[in-house]
Amino acid sequence: MRGKVEYTLSSGNVFADLGLPDAEELLATNEEPGRLGRALFEAARS
Repeated sequence: MRGKVEYTLSSGNVFADLGLPDAEELLATNEEPGRLGRALFEAARS
């Protein structure tokens, strides 16, 4: 039998979850490249 796995729900901001200073700014600056990449991927598929 396996033991219980402990986990913590994310706040939605991994930087804040890690306790990093300026977590909101880090999240904002790291979301933009992902949005751009997804948009380019979708455009290439159509």
